[in-house]
Amino acid sequence: MTMRSLAALAVLSGCLSAPLRADLMWKGQKVDPAALPEGLPPEVARAAQPWLEWSRKRGYHLWVSDGGDCILLAEKRWSGVEESMGLIADTIAAVDRFLPPRPADVVAEAPKEAPSTGTPLEDFDLPPAGVQGPSEVPRTPHQVPLLFAARNPAHYKEGLGLLVGGNAWLAAWADEIGGESYGLALPEPLVGAWLIEAPENEEWDPRNELVHRLAQLLVMDRGGRVPYWMLVGTAWNVELEVRGGIYCFPYRYGFVGIGEHGGWAPALRSRFTGRDAPEVDAAVLCALQRGTYVDRDAAAAWGGMRFLIEEHAADLPALMADLDRAWRQGALEVAEDGSWRSLPLWQWPLETQADLLRRHLGRDLWERLRAAFRDES
Repeated sequence: MTMRSLAALAVLSGCLSAPLRADLMWKGQKVDPAALPEGLPPEVARAAQPWLEWSRKRGYHLWVSDGGDCILLAEKRWSGVEESMGLIADTIAAVDRFLPPRPADVVAEAPKEAPSTGTPLEDFDLPPAGVQGPSEVPRTPHQVPLLFAARNPAHYKEGLGLLVGGNAWLAAWADEIGGESYGLALPEPLVGAWLIEAPENEEWDPRNELVHRLAQLLVMDRGGRVPYWMLVGTAWNVELEVRGGIYCFPYRYGFVGIGEHGGWAPALRSRFTGRDAPEVDAAVLCALQRGTYVDRDAAAAWGGMRFLIEEHAADLPALMADLDRAWRQGALEVAEDGSWRSLPLWQWPLETQADLLRRHLGRDLWERLRAAFRDES
């Protein structure tokens, strides 16, 4: 699917900026996005606004969680809404235990659309090109996550077109994935999406998709930009806690063994037990990369985050904050003429990750992590 076709979908979906009445639901009542009742933060309106007209035309509602900390976009007649709202509450509670919400005073104006230059940029809150910029990319303002439960592939693609139409930097990403993927988690805007029905995939469970995508969005908002292995490894652990099994495998195509739904403990024990077993280091822990799926790398990401959540929950916020800061410094590109831009696809050097991990978690981290991988529990 090309940028041009996605832009056409945005038009066909009715992506207009004029304010409209729409069914934004909170505690069983319709609320006005332009005049939110007490108890709902302004971020709710910012997250909902781009979807209001499309949702009305397609027969969708936007349900806001009781705490105003998440929005579910789904068909108004869908029987799974009530269960989904319960899963949202359970997922937020699970993440709360090791990664607290951002402070209430971390609020900024709505981000600005990146300039359209043919290159995916994320200069949302940055000065115009040619103006001396800061030494790092500013942190994305706090957002309320929006979860889009698409009824069918057509609705999913229309939603993708809407996202691209309102966020120019997403065009290159959309062209790259084409029509191959029916699930996403984006940092800006903070949106997760999946298909309710995927009949061609026997392993599909939309409830697990919800939990996994929301866990990723909460980490993005609370922890900032962190490496992919940490993001998806955290989501797998939350998915296993909330749903009792893992069914969301981003970038994986093909058969999933029944044993893998319970995590990768047996695979980790097998790999790291024995005289010839490899050492555990940053190259092992940080191997899983966005856009790929490798069984042993997925196992290391899941097991590594299980260890961090169980043994170093108190250290995780500071570790993620430093990783986020490293991304915001490394992702800033300044030209000789003083103009600059951010590079959304910038990745942390392995040495940077290893240094921050040991700094926050101890110099004996690798020995303790290997012992955890070999643990049968």
